[in-house]
This record gives sequence, C-alpha cells and structure tokens, in this order.
Amino acid sequence: MKPRIVILEAIHADGVAALRRFAEVEIRLGLSRAALLDTIGEFDTMVIKSVTRVDAELLAVAPRLRVIGRAGTGLDNIDDTGAEARGIEIVTVPTGNTVSAAEFTIAWILGLCRRLPETGRAIADGDYRRELLRGRELATLGVGLVGLGNVGMAVARRLQPFGCRIMGYDPAPPDPEGFKTLGGILTDSLDVLLPQIDILSLHVRLISETRHLIDSAALARVKPGLLLVNTARGAVIDDAALLDALNDGRVAAAALDVLDPEPPFDAEPGSVAFDHPLLRHPSVTVTPHMAAETEQAQQRITATLVRKLEALLVR
Repeated sequence: MKPRIVILEAIHADGVAALRRFAEVEIRLGLSRAALLDTIGEFDTMVIKSVTRVDAELLAVAPRLRVIGRAGTGLDNIDDTGAEARGIEIVTVPTGNTVSAAEFTIAWILGLCRRLPETGRAIADGDYRRELLRGRELATLGVGLVGLGNVGMAVARRLQPFGCRIMGYDPAPPDPEGFKTLGGILTDSLDVLLPQIDILSLHVRLISETRHLIDSAALARVKPGLLLVNTARGAVIDDAALLDALNDGRVAAAALDVLDPEPPFDAEPGSVAFDHPLLRHPSVTVTPHMAAETEQAQQRITATLVRKLEALLVR
C-alpha cells in the first residue's frame, strides 16, 4: 500500500508531482484548526511549512502519523519532543533557502537605506519632493548580524563588497574565523553589538533563548534611527517593544518578513480574518514570509524534501 501524504501548505509543483510517484497525495491548503484536527488522522505523512502548528493536540488525533516533512528549516511550530516520543520522524531542509534568504535580506537593507517604502507611498500620493526622501549610503554604516549560521554568513559575504562595517553576534558561531576573514567583527554579547550599529538584521532560530530576544531592554541600547530587518521568526521581536521604539524614533524603519502569529498564507483575501498592530504602522513594511519564495529555492527545497521522504516511506 502506498503511503498517504497530506500537503497542508503550498510547495513547488515539481515536488507534488515527485511525491505522487510513490505516494497517494492530497493537497488541503488553508484548513481551519478544527478541519485539520478532523482530517489528519487519515494520513501517515504531513508536509508543512511555518504556519501549521503540530502540537500535542494534533499528535493525539493522528494515530497513523509516521513522518512530518517541513519544507524549510526550523522546528518552532513542531512539538519535536512529542513527535519523538511517538516515534515520528521529522524531516527538514535547512539549507535550501540560504541564497534566496540572503539576497532578500540585502534587498531590504538597501531598500531601508534608500527609504524605498516611503518613496513608493509618496509617489502614490503625488508627492515628488525628493529632498524629503534623502537616504543613507550603506558604505558609511555599521550592520549588525544576529545569528551567524547559513543565512547570516551568506548575508555577511554579500555585504562585504559594499564596504560597510560588518559586526555580528552569535553565542556559538559555527565559523568565527570565516566571519573574521570577511572583515566581520565578532562581539561577545548583544549588549555590546547594539549600540555600535545602524542596521540590525536577524538570522536566529526561534528557541526559548531567542523568543523576544529584541525586547525593550535591547531596543533601549540602540542608536536612534536604527533600521531593522527580520527574516528569521516574528517572535524573536517583542512587538510591543518595537512599536514603542518606532514611535519614539529609536527605530526609524523596519522591514519584517515574519510576524507572530503568521498570516494565513494559503487563504483567499477576505476569507480569513487577520490583523496585527505592526501592519498599520507607517514606518513598518511587512512581507508574507517570502524570503525563500524564489523558483530556485522552492525547487531545491521540495526536491530535497521528496528525496528524504521517499527514503523513509519506501522501503
């Protein structure tokens, strides 16, 4: 009998076709929590991304579940301890999105330096006064990278040609000498890093130690006018603290690819209610967790995920 796989969040079409070579596949996007709990018991494998919450409640109603495939990196939405206790395998793809996420981060660093979100709004309002939109040269600024894993290091490599000062903090950097070779300056704490930088870019996993890592105490230490980019996880930032810092000018602008909670990415507009206080702030630009949404990254991620799932399910 072929394994039964349910895809709960959209993946590349090539991956869907490849899964169908060896499994029965159903695509059920945008399910409500109640519908998910009612459905999951039919399947032995689920494919998810960052929105589906695989917790004790879900595991309890999924007696057939053998494998959880995460089309990306991170386990923050998965009860990995509970899954392990049940003997459920968890498959992730930790490096498939590295290049795309790094390029996306660089795009936002440059976009904030040159005030592109404000410029777009001004032009839409018929205001062409360019002197009101004067930006900053990246070459003159200090960029702080928090988290020096795959994506953090890829960002550092792409920043080097701009001539900016690159600083970083990671409690256990995988390649400290590599970072220094790029001209990076390692700091031994977030408190040391924050007062020295003009741009902060976050690249950490969401674990207990990083939840609300950027809180009111951290933001009290930054230079006024900080530019903030978050392509990691929304909960790394304390939203209330960020709003306060935006309102008093400690943070001049923020580009957030992630929110806590995540929006309903697979729902039709208007079909699901979603609101978040950061969506309404004029100095905040939100994108829908799309740093990895390139054709190439999604092909790599799904191809790798399919190979891993096939190795586990076809024996």
